[in-house]
Amino acid sequence: MDANKGATCLHFACEAGNKANIRYLLRQGLLLQNVTHSGMSCIDYAYEKGKLDEVLEVAEDCQKGLTMTDLWRLVDPAQRALKLPDRSNSRQLIASIAHESLRVEGPRGDSHSVCDDKPSKRRGSAVSLSEKPPETAVAVAKKDVSRTDWDVLLRAIELDSSRILRSAFSLNLVTSDTERCLPMYLAQKLNSDTYDSNRYFDKSEEFLNQKLFSVVSELLVIDVAAFFDKMNILPDLILTRQFELIPACISLLVYLKPKIAQRQGRLEQLKELQGKIICIVVNALDDLYMSASEEERNLLIDYIRGDLRDNNGENPGPMFPCRCADNADRSSFEYITLFDMVEESDCSELIETDCMHNVARKAWHPRPQYTEASGKKKRFTDPFTPKVKFYIHHVAFVIFLAYAAWYILDFKMTFYTVIPDILLSLYAASYTVQEFADFWRRRALKNFYVNKRIIRCPSYFQDAINLFDCFAILFLWIGLFWKWIIFYVVEDSNTTYACQMMLTISFTLWGFRSVAFLSYHERTGPVISMLSSLLILDLLPFLAIVMIIFYVFGVLFFNLLFPVIFSPASEMNGSGYAWKVILQVFTLPFNLLFTTFDTTSLEPSSATVNQTIGKVAHPQGLAWFKNLLLFVFLFLVNIVMVNLLIALFSLRVSRMDSRALGIWRRTYFEMLREYQTLGPLPPPVSFISEIVLPIMRFVRGARVQPTDKSEWWLNESDYPDEYVSFLRFQATRFRRCRPQLSREVTRNRSDFDGLKAHTGNLMDTLQEQLDSRLGAMADRQEETSQRLTGRLDKVEESLAQGVQVREQQQQVPATSDRLSQNLVPEAVIDDKLRALEARLTAELRAATSTVEPGPDAGPDDSRYRKTTSRLRQQRRKIKELDSKLDSIIELLKRN
Repeated sequence: MDANKGATCLHFACEAGNKANIRYLLRQGLLLQNVTHSGMSCIDYAYEKGKLDEVLEVAEDCQKGLTMTDLWRLVDPAQRALKLPDRSNSRQLIASIAHESLRVEGPRGDSHSVCDDKPSKRRGSAVSLSEKPPETAVAVAKKDVSRTDWDVLLRAIELDSSRILRSAFSLNLVTSDTERCLPMYLAQKLNSDTYDSNRYFDKSEEFLNQKLFSVVSELLVIDVAAFFDKMNILPDLILTRQFELIPACISLLVYLKPKIAQRQGRLEQLKELQGKIICIVVNALDDLYMSASEEERNLLIDYIRGDLRDNNGENPGPMFPCRCADNADRSSFEYITLFDMVEESDCSELIETDCMHNVARKAWHPRPQYTEASGKKKRFTDPFTPKVKFYIHHVAFVIFLAYAAWYILDFKMTFYTVIPDILLSLYAASYTVQEFADFWRRRALKNFYVNKRIIRCPSYFQDAINLFDCFAILFLWIGLFWKWIIFYVVEDSNTTYACQMMLTISFTLWGFRSVAFLSYHERTGPVISMLSSLLILDLLPFLAIVMIIFYVFGVLFFNLLFPVIFSPASEMNGSGYAWKVILQVFTLPFNLLFTTFDTTSLEPSSATVNQTIGKVAHPQGLAWFKNLLLFVFLFLVNIVMVNLLIALFSLRVSRMDSRALGIWRRTYFEMLREYQTLGPLPPPVSFISEIVLPIMRFVRGARVQPTDKSEWWLNESDYPDEYVSFLRFQATRFRRCRPQLSREVTRNRSDFDGLKAHTGNLMDTLQEQLDSRLGAMADRQEETSQRLTGRLDKVEESLAQGVQVREQQQQVPATSDRLSQNLVPEAVIDDKLRALEARLTAELRAATSTVEPGPDAGPDDSRYRKTTSRLRQQRRKIKELDSKLDSIIELLKRN
């Protein structure tokens, strides 16, 4: 098929980049949206030849009603992400759905739309389907208005059919206007008595009562399909988002998180859908970041953090609608930045991407912000960035550990003086207020999923380090109050040792807490991440098994060595006998495990009643213990269990070695969120800022009058220049990578998972190449068939003329002699017919030989059934033409 078939003069003018010709043709009424038979627009012609900038310079001014966002839609057609069926098959499928004949040029424009007249609300506001509809909507509902594009999109969602949706995209039926009108049209159907809503939508009442996303948001149709759990169609809808592909993916991940955790519905399909969405958003973010220049990376980072401002330098954005998983009322939503959506999704694969890591790294020390107001540039800098606050608190914590160590080591001197208590009390008060402020900031209830059950507790308890902080502060206050009670009230120094140990325990917990500061650095952070995983995932289960073995062998050894029936009455009646028994049951196996045999050396008693726990054992039991049971225990624990623990550690490290960097990136991200909310003053004076600053914010907020904040991201005409520049960068990059967004992710995975994903991507590439080759072979066969059909038509026409001439010769004998002189001899005709027959036969054989499918395209493979069927139909058609040619030649010979 000719690639230029259907091209206009504007196509070639854009290809050449001739501004004068482009300007003239646009003013004459030609449109950049016009496409060739192969689906190439004028923008495609210009982009392929590197003339896009020349076209953009004149396009917006010359073509009426064309905006820059429309141009970016032409640069990056969203349908390129899908493998669309051919238009003929799409017509057949859509024709069975539509109630009237389908016009390929698009949806009918003469029908009244339920979205033509909108409620008296500003553009972009949320609309609830349960609210009283406007008069126009009531009128439309009474008319039972229906349009082909609405019916097709609704049918695709009803049946959860990706095939119907792709056919609609192939015919350009589904547009942004179609998606915008879908919720109101669906509500009209659900309220209709003739529509069987229970057949396709099992939650129609809940849908009618929830608030919809903004009608200008591309996430609207995603929200509708996700609400009704249409999991097969969601990946295609995600891939066809024009400007909000990344927010759509993350919003869907937020929606899927509680459903997967609670194992609601089809769990395997939910996990499969989650995996596909993660692949799309991870590939999109990494591709945008890796291919961007420094300026484009700054635009991407500001876009994710919501720091793009309007042309006046105010109103940061953009923000996107999201139904937060921790919101008890799932029927509502809120507008949040993309950075907050990533945190809400709690998706490790997303946080571990190179893009999000660099966003977090930039957020630790953000760039200075500029604004243009009244024609002057003003610079805003915050000296206390998260990075600065981290080092301030780190140095202050080291000083605190040094001071606390001196306090408890030289306790004999510090116990009898009050001055050291003042500074230590300030430290304790600062850390207490700081921890309370952290708890207050993270007091919002968060859903934790344990065995299909939801446990709602503050997100503060999600971080295990906070438990160390709480216990360290508790023991610190206990030690201080104990000292003050001893020193000022009781004046009893006998419990000084216990007081010192309380402070020592507090210092030990603070010391373990200090390891968290090392997680900031890239060299030590992955090691700490692996260490925590070893302790939690491997050591704790191992200790649970070992404790059972120790308990069993401990009871066995005690009864074997120190039987109660032979214990002297003086020892049994003595104080602490039960405690001695418990210690002996548990400490003896531990001493054997660590081969401290000097502490387990026992002497046989001279008499059965002369035994002492831990020193003198029963003679017969001691013989069995030393000659048999000791070796059994050592073989089971020291050889089998210890080596098993070493093997588990080695396996865990080998698995996490390739993922340690990604796990550390998640910790790095969480530390950023912590220090973004932390005050600049460190202990021991931080309690002042933690008390004064909230009061000042409250007073300042009470004085400031609320203003109407401009939500420029809800209206395309209000897009600032920075956001338009980002959309251009995103469109030009997605044009190249959109078809590959659904590939498996290979980065930040274990070696096995990475190899598996890489192999899957190679197989997908081979399948795409094989499909394209089979399609090209089928196209060549179809062209050969059309060429042969044309030649046979010419032969039939020539034969008909020859038969007509012979009939005229028979009817007019007077002119037969004169005609016979001009006729070609019969032998010559036979020779030409034989030559024609041989040439056509050769062409038929060549055409048939070029379309034989390869050995990889087996008939049992469902992916190639359509192509194989098409080849068989073309081959059958060629054989019919061959037989028709034979009959024509026979007819010629008879005549």
